[in-house]
Amino acid sequence: MKNYNKDFCRWLAKAKELDPKTASDLPEELQKEFSKLMFLANIPFRDIFGENPNGVCDLLHTVLLPSEVFDREGEPMEVVLVAPDRVFVSPVTDLVAQPPLYAEDAEGRRFVFLYCDHHGPALGEAATVFDAIHEPLRQEGVAPEELPDVFFIFITDHDICGRGQQVMRMDPKTEAAELSRQGDGDLPPDPAFSKWHTIFFNPTVLS
Repeated sequence: MKNYNKDFCRWLAKAKELDPKTASDLPEELQKEFSKLMFLANIPFRDIFGENPNGVCDLLHTVLLPSEVFDREGEPMEVVLVAPDRVFVSPVTDLVAQPPLYAEDAEGRRFVFLYCDHHGPALGEAATVFDAIHEPLRQEGVAPEELPDVFFIFITDHDICGRGQQVMRMDPKTEAAELSRQGDGDLPPDPAFSKWHTIFFNPTVLS
């Protein structure tokens, strides 16, 4: 992961050198989206990992728990699909999300990589991807406990949680309860949200 850290930090430094001094240097319609355009649309996962599943595994071995990386027989996870810039359309909201990198492993788990700036994660984009993955399966009658786990890995160069840690995780049960509180308090928590995992990875903090 040290090579990844070096490459990622070098890219961030280069991107920031190219930034205008202020967003006012951009056309008015782009000013509000400046940060997203610079980082989310151009983050170089393909340059770092290419389409090599082994490269994705290298990152996942860093951000996942040992119990998530190795099965009961001690065999490491196997990434079977890597799809840079895959487009997702939510069947619920019709919104579109285009993650920089998307992967699946042999267990059917999904991994979605997004950039997270100092404002925090782009939860709307994550929700769009989550809907696009889960809703068709739910319509087919797949039970909540059988829905695939979706891991959102937010790459950031900011200490979002203020703990100085390279990897920070959010517990899915905690997130499900929080999402329920933000919605209609009279409705029970959606069990599908237990399949939503959030991980922040800050490669500028060496492990």
